[in-house]
Amino acid sequence: MGGDMEVFQVFGQFTEEKYNPRGQMLTPIKAIENAVERGFSHVVDIPYEFPGDSVDVLVKLRNAYGLESLPDWNERYETRLN
Repeated sequence: MGGDMEVFQVFGQFTEEKYNPRGQMLTPIKAIENAVERGFSHVVDIPYEFPGDSVDVLVKLRNAYGLESLPDWNERYETRLN
């Protein structure tokens, strides 16, 4: 497998101007839009957070993508977004 790869730091909250004045932190949707604009065909989202907060980060991340119910993935644990 070849091709280009880029890493985006993404967070589902605190991306408003007040907390993110230079706009360096991307929302999940903005990161996907950025990847599509740059010609990427696949996005892999690897959530990270403190271990004690891992369930909470997954809920917030799901909400940031506009997903309202779980599970919202296929048999390969993939979620397809339009």
